Amino acid sequence: MNLLSYQIRNKKLQRQRTHDRIGQIELDQAQKDSESTYYKIGGNCLGWN
Repeated sequence: MNLLSYQIRNKKLQRQRTHDRIGQIELDQAQKDSESTYYKIGGNCLGWN
C-alpha cells in the first residue's frame, strides 16, 4: 500500500471515529433525557428499562 492511499484511509478513519464519538454523545444525551422523563413519569408504565 502506498503512503498516499494510507494517509487518505487514515483521514477517513479519523473522521469516522469523530463522527462515532459525536453520535455516542448524542446517544448518551438522549438516554439521559429519556431516563429523566422516565423518573418524572414514575416507573415502568411505558415499559422502559
